[in-house]
Amino acid sequence: MIGPTDDLGRSVIERPVSVPDFHATIMATVGMNPATELYDGDRPIPISDHGTATAELFT
Repeated sequence: MIGPTDDLGRSVIERPVSVPDFHATIMATVGMNPATELYDGDRPIPISDHGTATAELFT
């Protein structure tokens, strides 16, 4: 989450960040490409579940 939550911190009021986006952000920070796919036999598996890095988490 980037934005504020409710008074008890249970619900995001604005600008939530999904788990795939959070994972993609961590991967991008350590120099990994979040769009990379691993393969299980012939089946591609995206490592960040198609998440997008969120630069706002570092401002």
